[in-house]
Amino acid sequence: MKNVLVMLTGLIITLALFTTGCKNTEYVHVGPNWQALHDMEPEKNAFSVSVTGSQKASLGKPLSYTVHSGETGKLWVVQVDPDDKVSVIVPNAEMQDHQILKNVPLHIPPKDAHWEMAAMEPVGKSVLGFFVTTGDEDISDILSQGQGTSKAIRVRAVSGWGMDKMVVDIKP
Repeated sequence: MKNVLVMLTGLIITLALFTTGCKNTEYVHVGPNWQALHDMEPEKNAFSVSVTGSQKASLGKPLSYTVHSGETGKLWVVQVDPDDKVSVIVPNAEMQDHQILKNVPLHIPPKDAHWEMAAMEPVGKSVLGFFVTTGDEDISDILSQGQGTSKAIRVRAVSGWGMDKMVVDIKP
């Protein structure tokens, strides 16, 4: 009986470690932009934004995402790649209408799209930020880059925004 109790205690401790202690992955930040976006959190009273989709891909393979927002607004997707370069993924030439409706999933690319997103160079871990703004703000009202000698991203108060983020690992 004592052996069974010891085994059950060990199993409970192991399960607790796997379900609580192992959820946060540690990343080596490649530069100030990558770290700033990775560490960014929405304000405490921000509405929810959640994203699911591709977290790993080989070069040339398609990527796709589904975004849910707690408010109607405009979706902005910002990438900081393994070289610490910032780029806006959405809106783009193929997806100029980047409105997202409250509680209506938005697929990137849209299911009936004639285009795709693909994993490209540089390989490594990129961080993606999925921002939803309400009102007339655009992404530059939330993110600032290239101010003086610093390219780091900073947060500025606006009328309302929510965000989620994801790390995507591109393999050769």
